[in-house]
Amino acid sequence: MLILYLEITISSTIIIFYYGLKVTQRIIGPIMGIKLYLKKICNDEDVGPLSLRKNDYFLDLKDSLNEALTHLKKK
Repeated sequence: MLILYLEITISSTIIIFYYGLKVTQRIIGPIMGIKLYLKKICNDEDVGPLSLRKNDYFLDLKDSLNEALTHLKKK
């Protein structure tokens, strides 16, 4: 019985760790990408549209930033 409990605990921990890592990457990746993108804009570097991975969070923020950049380039 103790072995079954340990197997369930270990497998549950691995699964939770794996999905926690995936969710963290979907949050931190876009934040870092947006941060670097804004730094390039502040340094007057020529930047194209911001792109994020398909499954990342903050895709609506990416669209808003690209729209704002397009508007600023027109001025």
